Formats: sequence, structure tokens, C-alpha cells
Amino acid sequence: MRAAWLEPGASEVNLLEASAASPPSVEAALINAIRDFAGENPLLEWLFALLKRLGQAMLNGEPVVKTGQSGKEWYLDDPGARGTPH
Repeated sequence: MRAAWLEPGASEVNLLEASAASPPSVEAALINAIRDFAGENPLLEWLFALLKRLGQAMLNGEPVVKTGQSGKEWYLDDPGARGTPH
């Protein structure tokens, strides 16, 4: 990935997979790992949304594509939003 100047990032898919994990202690550990890995970076969008954004950028001749917040970042800090008991 370094050769292509790409950096890995946490994604909405990671969040979905972690929130489906059980027991709750495993879910909490996974969510904490995602939060730590993501740091101040936004969660990447769903793959199809990201591919659509990349494809449109290519059509527009844009050399750089930056993603904004997915809108799901707050789920990392709010167990109630994930349906997890506090």
C-alpha cells in the first residue's frame, strides 16, 4: 500500500461487523480497536459508495479524492446507538 501512497483506514463495514459480534465484551474490544485505529480520521464509506466517488473523480479528471466523515463516527462513542446495553 505504501508503494501506491495508500493508507489503510477503518470503515463503516468494520463498525457493522464489530457491532454484530458477541459476547458484548468482544464487541466492546473490537469497537475500541476501531476507535484507536481510526484516531482522528473519518470512517471510510461503504465500498460501493467509495467506488462510486472514485469513479466520478476519474471521470472528472480529479487527481485526488478525499473522503469526508461517513456520518457513522459517533457510533464509536455511543453504545446505545448500536443497540448495545450500556
